[in-house]
Amino acid sequence: MSDLVIFDTSVLIDNLRTGRHQQRIESVSGLIRTSAVVLAELWRGATKPAEREFLRALQRNHPILTPTAGDWLESGQILAKINADRRCGPEKLRDLHFDILIALTARSHSARLIASNPADFELIAAHKKFQLEVWQQLMRGTSDPAPSKADGTGRGDLPPHEPEHTEARVPLPSMGRGLACHIIPSNDVP
Repeated sequence: MSDLVIFDTSVLIDNLRTGRHQQRIESVSGLIRTSAVVLAELWRGATKPAEREFLRALQRNHPILTPTAGDWLESGQILAKINADRRCGPEKLRDLHFDILIALTARSHSARLIASNPADFELIAAHKKFQLEVWQQLMRGTSDPAPSKADGTGRGDLPPHEPEHTEARVPLPSMGRGLACHIIPSNDVP
């Protein structure tokens, strides 16, 4: 399993809205990194001062990984293949493009991507393999998680595993219900 972890936008938003991933976020094993694409998606929807402060703190406290030039070129090629197969509308293509960039960034850094919206990432994984861990979203109107789909890594919706690192943990900023996530400090950004 990779030592680096990237949370997809879906996990962060799902946790901010419901708090349901809090324990798993706090116990995740590995060094947490932030995707520049995830930050851009979050900034796009940040309308409240508390949300903007959360994002500023997220940027300050987490090393940010950006797509490489090769990731950008490959993302266009993957998107063209998906579009040829499925004929997606412009909005869906934009959303898929962001998800492809997130997946390729994770792959470039040998990071594990944790998402709670598996459909698009499973589609991407059919064209390019990467480490994907799926955390279930709640089904609307229930307190039960949505059914799990295979994610290609065999992890699915497994219970959280014990952290392998013993270094001091630094909390992420909190917002409302909070995302009191912890990271293991690191000065080196692989």
